[in-house]
Amino acid sequence: MKRHTSRVAGSVAAGGRPRPWPCPAAAAGFSNKPAQQQTGSASLQILIGLVRRRGDQGGAGRRRGLGRIDRQQGHRHPRPMTSPSSWARRSPAATRPTVFYVDAARFADYASVGALLPYGDKIPDADDFYSSLRKTFTYQGKLYCIPKDFSTIAMEINTDLWAKAGLGTADVPTTWDQLTTAAQKLKAAGVTPIAIGDTRDRIGAFMVEAGGGIVNADGTKATADSPQNLQALQYVQTLLKSGYAQYPKAAVRRLGR
Repeated sequence: MKRHTSRVAGSVAAGGRPRPWPCPAAAAGFSNKPAQQQTGSASLQILIGLVRRRGDQGGAGRRRGLGRIDRQQGHRHPRPMTSPSSWARRSPAATRPTVFYVDAARFADYASVGALLPYGDKIPDADDFYSSLRKTFTYQGKLYCIPKDFSTIAMEINTDLWAKAGLGTADVPTTWDQLTTAAQKLKAAGVTPIAIGDTRDRIGAFMVEAGGGIVNADGTKATADSPQNLQALQYVQTLLKSGYAQYPKAAVRRLGR
């Protein structure tokens, strides 16, 4: 079976789909009572960022930065939780978020229980967004919200190290077999061939390339145990065991930093 990757602007693409980032969602209520439409002014609680705890250095930096902004502008708000649902469970009703970012992976969880207000039909230029992004935040035929941004996951080539291993433009891989061959030459030249993040997005890109994915095309069925996903994960496992790929933390440890 021929296993493909995509070539984009001289890079080895590790995923051909745009990755949606969270969209600003409007809460319809965190209870089983239906939301009531009201007119006039309203007080909104806006969750402008989610932070991770337990050793997340980036999260600590974001917390400090947000704290400085709050002090400068005289803002006061509850300590951020790890998710809107955490805030909803642990905070007084008056401080629960009315508007917050919801991740693409969690969007359907909120929409399915009526916790989000579908405001997508109020966006005049919604059709200007890629259809795949609109589809990500559409539930039961309703566009709920618009993603704030997205990223295309790709594996970029360090051309200096590439040349050091005797590789050229003609060696840029378009299949997994070619990727393995290039990795072998890079390793032989004393170069860490592939640095890949140990996250669902990065590892999952190989699953997409193999024709798999976490869920089916319309998001109604889990497909994590498909033969295509198994093939992809076994290939990534082979790269890791052979030393052709490393997670960033392992590469840093190897360099003694």
